[in-house]
Amino acid sequence: MWPGARQRRAPVAAMLPHGAVDRRERWANNLRARHPLGDIHTFAGFDQVRAWEEEFLPVEDLEKYEASVGHQPARQGQRGPA
Repeated sequence: MWPGARQRRAPVAAMLPHGAVDRRERWANNLRARHPLGDIHTFAGFDQVRAWEEEFLPVEDLEKYEASVGHQPARQGQRGPA
């Protein structure tokens, strides 16, 4: 991808043919479901780190996740993103 393209997502997406964004999203979801590296964050162990934090850190230290964006491992008693 071009340098800085993530910061210019909307203009880049506007240049794509109609439906290309949806096709890319379906492709990415399919990759995540079928390939171990499709979900690189889980593959790297972030879910396990989150479980350790929930087990050993005080609740106030976990509040940082309430407003965070990006990879959100499933919380205890909750289902993660499909």
